[in-house]
Amino acid sequence: MASPLPSLPYDVLLHIFTLLVHDSRHPRWWTFPHPHPLTLSQVCEQWKQAAMTPSLWSQIRIMSASSSLVTLEKSLSYSMGLGLDIWIQFCSPNEDVLNQDRETEISEMLIAEAHRLVSLTFSIGNGVSRLPAPFQRPLSLPNLRRLIFCHPEHYSTTMDVTYPTLLRKAPVLGDVAILSTMVHPLRPFVGENAPRLTKAEFESHVFDARDFIGLLRSQPDLVELAVQATVQLDILSSSNIPLSITHSTLRHLSIWNTDPTLFRCLSLPSLHSLAVGWHDDPRTSLAPFIAQTETLRTLSLKRMSFGFLLSPEFSFPHISHLHVELSEDPLCIGQHDWCGISELDTMFMTEERTVLSGLKKISVEAILEDDSVCQRVLQLLERIWTATRVQTIAFPALEKLAYDILLDGISEPLETRLQTLGSANQHVSYCVCASLPFSPYWTLLAELNNELL
Repeated sequence: MASPLPSLPYDVLLHIFTLLVHDSRHPRWWTFPHPHPLTLSQVCEQWKQAAMTPSLWSQIRIMSASSSLVTLEKSLSYSMGLGLDIWIQFCSPNEDVLNQDRETEISEMLIAEAHRLVSLTFSIGNGVSRLPAPFQRPLSLPNLRRLIFCHPEHYSTTMDVTYPTLLRKAPVLGDVAILSTMVHPLRPFVGENAPRLTKAEFESHVFDARDFIGLLRSQPDLVELAVQATVQLDILSSSNIPLSITHSTLRHLSIWNTDPTLFRCLSLPSLHSLAVGWHDDPRTSLAPFIAQTETLRTLSLKRMSFGFLLSPEFSFPHISHLHVELSEDPLCIGQHDWCGISELDTMFMTEERTVLSGLKKISVEAILEDDSVCQRVLQLLERIWTATRVQTIAFPALEKLAYDILLDGISEPLETRLQTLGSANQHVSYCVCASLPFSPYWTLLAELNNELL
């Protein structure tokens, strides 16, 4: 049978190429090598015509140690003046003079197009403690909307980078992510002269509470904030730190590894979704915050006990979606007996209306590597599904069950039962994935892509 590819309309082929070339994931998870329009253009004349569309060349990934300068020149030229989304990885140690020269040359080429930069991601390799000299100069970035610093491995490098230099002339910058690489990452975004952000994400070993509070006070337009670290809030007792912080526009907050007193001082009257992980004392701090935040609709609890949701001390009728990440993390084993299973099971055994009486959807996420745990999770999901059918007293509004489970070494009968539970009813959405070995085909494709580049 002849291949249908030659008969595909141009717009369909272009859409397929766009999905291949433009990675929609967070730039932190981008990979290299990747499908490149230059590769696609060398298959046939029809593919070449589609692959030469300027928009396909506007998302550029560069690994400084191996990327071709000719390929970079072509990408900058063939993108025809469009805004550029740049991901660049600096992976050579600072003492590597040869690669330093190459990185400087690449950096100068990008800086010459600084007015076109819309998104700029720096992926910092092991041993790299500063950016090439061209990026340490004050730059005019009139169209830059997103800036990201990330490291492939958490907290393995402390960078001596004055990235505030990149913020001085970036008037439309609104989306920032500083991940795993910086000391005091919040400070450049605190104060009257800080760029106005609408979305921010930070990871670090430790945040100073004054920086965290200063960020909320300095960013009145912030809508989405994610913080992963140990937020030091013991200094809240200091006379120069307010005991109550109100932020009126923040709608989405994700916060991990926090001191429990954090939620005692926050007031977020517009908050719509909250994701919390590894919280030590939810009953005395998190629970009152959730109960008082009546705009909150989506609650995501990750790797933590949520027995406080079973207590009649508080009521959460405004929560319509509960997302739970079940965990066998070593911090949880023995303390919470595989975080989440017992609490969810107890919820659906009750014969009384629970504190989550307005709940419409429950979603469960887990990575399962043991048959006995998989059996417990499966029984739990079947119990929840039974509840969605019979409209239990505990959850009279419950309509939907969703689960996303990765299996690794689980027996086939259990995997089949998980698949059957999801496929048997329209009210259950699911994704069950088995852990598969790396395919030789993708290895071959990566090698071919390297040769063409």
